[in-house]
Amino acid sequence: ARAVFPPAMDGEGAGERLLAGEDTRSDGVRMDGSTPRRSLDVQNTMTTPLADDGEAKEGIDVSLLQPKAEGPSKLTTVAPYILVTETCERLAYYGFAGSLVLLFQSRLGFNNSDAVVQYNVWSGACYVTPLLGGYLADTYLGRYRTIILFCLVYLGGLIMVVLGVIPGATAVPLVFAAMYTVALGTGGIKANVSTMGADQFDPSSERDLRDRDSFFSWFYGSVNVGA
Repeated sequence: ARAVFPPAMDGEGAGERLLAGEDTRSDGVRMDGSTPRRSLDVQNTMTTPLADDGEAKEGIDVSLLQPKAEGPSKLTTVAPYILVTETCERLAYYGFAGSLVLLFQSRLGFNNSDAVVQYNVWSGACYVTPLLGGYLADTYLGRYRTIILFCLVYLGGLIMVVLGVIPGATAVPLVFAAMYTVALGTGGIKANVSTMGADQFDPSSERDLRDRDSFFSWFYGSVNVGA
């Protein structure tokens, strides 16, 4: 067995230092009284044809020291799905919220003050449910599954409200159930979609750090497009 040593720091020789086992005693001291240089445990070595005579020499795999090649930018391959999800959610939310007071007045028979009160209670619920969405994502489901689940809940609430206001068959209890189902759905998405986007970028990569900053600019733009 051979031990590979680093080059001497005092200028004596260069390259690899090889220590033969018969040159030392059991106590680690050479026969000439000198103390051998401590061996360096080099891992990840490979046999590479470096010599001109065709013989292979042992050396360190320098490819392990080179920067890892980066693939396609996540800003163009992953982020668009998140941005589209946010745009659709905001479009559904503001489209529903903007017509809610009118719905109370024209289809459910509420006066203006009662309609505004019901709207404000529902709007407040939409900003409380993100606590539940964030808790489920961090503790049980993860962000991806939580977003998928609450998107389905959201869609179910929108379908329920359509069924509840069918002309000639208006169902007030179904409309209220649909309202708070939508509030639950938006809470699960609101708490996780932006952080899930940030999670796609590697903080150790300079390009990902730049792309992450750009992502939040695009994310804010998608919110405004949906609104």
